[in-house]
Amino acid sequence: MIEPYDLTLNNMFYGMQINTMEEKSLTMFIDRIGAVEVIVSDLEKSTQWYKEKLGAEIVAEYLYWKCIDLRIGKSEALIDLGEPDPSWGHEEYLKSKERIGKPTGIIFETRDIERAHKMLKQKGIKFTRPPTKTEWGDVIAQFIDPDGNEFKMVQSQ
Repeated sequence: MIEPYDLTLNNMFYGMQINTMEEKSLTMFIDRIGAVEVIVSDLEKSTQWYKEKLGAEIVAEYLYWKCIDLRIGKSEALIDLGEPDPSWGHEEYLKSKERIGKPTGIIFETRDIERAHKMLKQKGIKFTRPPTKTEWGDVIAQFIDPDGNEFKMVQSQ
């Protein structure tokens, strides 16, 4: 049986039981999620869209690598917008291009999803799923950026 103090990400997601103090200490090396990467076709246009539509703030620019870090809302985790560039290496360049227009796995949280949905629609954001109540009580909506990268927005109950 896993004791309450052993409920780390490893235990919860992989069903692994951590038995030694050494193994427990491994999780101390990961502090937080720093950024999540979203690949776009045009960095300049996308940066403008994220700023205007989602209120993103530029935190850092790495123009040599065609990347910009953005903060949205109060989140500590950044969105790292990147435009595929051959300088990334041939294999990474091709893999990155394939990621454009896919679900990002990013979920934005909101206290008022109906209001957020209305405001974002007024700004011209295209929703692929309107706010929908789930069987567990949360309300979820999905929207896309100009490249078709998909995001979720949730209001937890």
